[in-house]
Amino acid sequence: MKHFTLLLAASLVFSACDLLPDPGSTPDQTLEDTRWNLTAYGERNGTLGDVDVNPDVGDGPYTVRFLQEGNFSVEDSSGLDGDTGCNSFNANYQVDEETNELSVFNFATTLVSCDNEEEGVLTGGLLGAASYRRDGQSLRIFYPEDESRVLVFSRREEAE
Repeated sequence: MKHFTLLLAASLVFSACDLLPDPGSTPDQTLEDTRWNLTAYGERNGTLGDVDVNPDVGDGPYTVRFLQEGNFSVEDSSGLDGDTGCNSFNANYQVDEETNELSVFNFATTLVSCDNEEEGVLTGGLLGAASYRRDGQSLRIFYPEDESRVLVFSRREEAE
């Protein structure tokens, strides 16, 4: 009976370990149901934290929102929409949360003539997206394929 009790206790301890988070696990990479403000963009130099950015966009209206459902009838994709303060846009996107690959397609935008560089950077960066990295309240979208350029976002809570 003593061996059975020890065996039962050991199995309970080991099964409880499966409930604990893996210390080496990555943070939540989900994009669905999130909204972001563009805070900077620029060249990525070396490490993820070392980015030469244009910080003048932090107070601008440049937003992107990732939705659960697709904007267009495309199987296995979700939708996104956004605003540049001059034009609004929407598209479909697909992600691979294991590899952090991001693909944006079926991009549609309004066509108001605007005189701001940031609009082109935001929309072009989304269309050229290769991968992303989400760390809590920040999101970085890397483009093009060599991932040398980056869009930097901060989390924006939905207004109720």
